[in-house]
Amino acid sequence: MSLPLVLLVLVPAVTLFGLVGNGLLLRRVLKSRAPYRPLHVAQTVLDVFALLLHLGTMFELSLDAANDSSFLCRVYASRLAFWLMLDVRAMLNFYIGMRYFLDLLYQAGQRPALVTNLHLVYGLLAGCTAIVAGVGYSATADHQPDRDVCSDVCLSCQEDTIFSRLARICFAVARTFTFLAPVLGNIVVYRLVLLCLRDTDAFQYRMAYFEVKRTHIFDTWFLAVTQMPRHLVAQLQIFFGSSHMPGRGPLFAVIAGVSLVYPLLYPWFGVFWRNYFAEVYLPTRPVKRGKTDDDDEDDDDDDDDDDDEWEDDDEEEEEEEERVVVLKTIKLKK
Repeated sequence: MSLPLVLLVLVPAVTLFGLVGNGLLLRRVLKSRAPYRPLHVAQTVLDVFALLLHLGTMFELSLDAANDSSFLCRVYASRLAFWLMLDVRAMLNFYIGMRYFLDLLYQAGQRPALVTNLHLVYGLLAGCTAIVAGVGYSATADHQPDRDVCSDVCLSCQEDTIFSRLARICFAVARTFTFLAPVLGNIVVYRLVLLCLRDTDAFQYRMAYFEVKRTHIFDTWFLAVTQMPRHLVAQLQIFFGSSHMPGRGPLFAVIAGVSLVYPLLYPWFGVFWRNYFAEVYLPTRPVKRGKTDDDDEDDDDDDDDDDDEWEDDDEEEEEEEERVVVLKTIKLKK
């Protein structure tokens, strides 16, 4: 059996496996009352698009370099949509990590302004990432209508000129930024959240600690392991190879296959190992490091009558929430 025939059977089967997993995960997310349900739906949608775009790379599009636009040529030859979808997915993971940071560590009254600022910062960072990644991917393809060339190989980058050297440096910076920005950001944010949750004795925060830790593993480390090879190969190609990210051939099949592991297996991990999608409660009160709930009650005895009344209501809500946690935990264990 020839390699193209193997891929012709294997790729659709793998895609179907991933689509089924994302369908099951989407069903559980929609049935739950998770605080970040819209964001998890967006994660699933991006994974589905990544799987479908990878399936689309199997089909060769007939382009006429002399008549078709340079934009269409570069987008298709560099597989821009597929790679960019994975980068957007990484940025969404970083956004969810930032929401954890705000919702778990700050008081409810402070959240609106913080969330607004987060949206501005994230929008700016995501926009820069999309632009840098898009330019970096598309520029490594080559479009020469006078020579009827539409290739995933940047022929002009191989020339030993100042422009070629600057282009290589710019491509390397773009690749590094699109990979390190969400990964390092998530590492810092989740480390802060986990440190604060670990120093509390309240039952709901202990539950949240293990769930956030799972999220950190799947959204940061699993992402980094599966996406690092394509960025590493891109760097090697830029400085030591043909200065391009392959859009076809055996090397592309290997790189794309490794990158596809993330949207392929992530939903199955979510279905079987993520209690968050089974409605396990995550706390919405701020965490105070080094203090338990009893310590907080002692500190609140010195407040005004209005503050005491507010705290009493809040404690009743917390007790009710902990009872809900226990019931749901028992339900999950069954």
